[in-house]
Amino acid sequence: MDKIGVGIIGAGAIGYVHIQGYQTSGHAEVRGIVTRTEEHAKMAAKKFGIDAWYTDYQELLKREDIDAVSICTPNYLHVKHVIDAVKAGKHILCEKPLAKTIDEVEKMIKAAHEANIFLMNPSHQRFVPVLKNIKTVLDLLGRITFVRYRFAHQGPYKSWNALSEEKWFYDAEKSGGGVLLDLGPHALDLLLWYFGDVERVQSTILSTFDKPTKCEDTAIVLLKFKSGTIAELDTSWASNPEFNEFQIYGTEGTIKVDVWERSAIEFLPNKLKRNKKIKDLSFEGLFSQISVSQREMIHYFVDCVRLNKEPEMNGELGKKILQIILAGYQSAHTNTPIII
Repeated sequence: MDKIGVGIIGAGAIGYVHIQGYQTSGHAEVRGIVTRTEEHAKMAAKKFGIDAWYTDYQELLKREDIDAVSICTPNYLHVKHVIDAVKAGKHILCEKPLAKTIDEVEKMIKAAHEANIFLMNPSHQRFVPVLKNIKTVLDLLGRITFVRYRFAHQGPYKSWNALSEEKWFYDAEKSGGGVLLDLGPHALDLLLWYFGDVERVQSTILSTFDKPTKCEDTAIVLLKFKSGTIAELDTSWASNPEFNEFQIYGTEGTIKVDVWERSAIEFLPNKLKRNKKIKDLSFEGLFSQISVSQREMIHYFVDCVRLNKEPEMNGELGKKILQIILAGYQSAHTNTPIII
């Protein structure tokens, strides 16, 4: 299959990112878009030159010329949209988090598996060359002892503009959680990629400082990996300035990374940066690479569909990420460690 037909379910801000990703692929054509209001559907179709628009996603799923869909709708709609897309025979790239509960995500995975449908987790950081290069030099740090990842901004509707008037991020029933469920998947995806499986959530602190939600706008989670590595995950919707940074500490060295590249990547001590393996790799251009990483992720998904190759970042990965986040909530509510 040289070119696949694609449908977009959900034409909000992240839906626009998916459209641009498909339209920069030489092997995909966006043939239909769905959003809940006629006004937004027409606007998106006109903006991106898409021939067909719908307010009922079932109409798009009926089309035989659509091979795959991106699901870019609010969290509470993911399970229904994914299962209906599976029934229609469409391969699926679903935005994070894949679902609100383990029961939901297991239903999605089971349905996709039984129908031989691909269900991909949106692991865009795995397509960033600098982050790949960091992964290849982790062995130079000796045994990894501690990792700290901070991902924080000013929250939904402030750090980015929403097209929908529905403020569902702050509705606990619709979102399923607060900032930990929103920003946690990005950070956890990278941590799992670098360090393997998590053994337990040792403790979690949740608090709300600024946002009109019954959920948390700030969360700190302490993790222990099966390797023995300890990690601290900090997320917030109440941070100014914004942060997306991590530090990796080992028995032989340390790496400090500002993903938004306000400062250069640091390799410590100085002898580490003189290592030939590090000198032979590029660690520049991280921010520009991050800005197009979702595009690269979508190109990968397109290739998986047209070449009939299951994505490495599948529904099981999305489930693993969700398990850690929900264990974080459980730990906060019970004040006890939770084994994964």
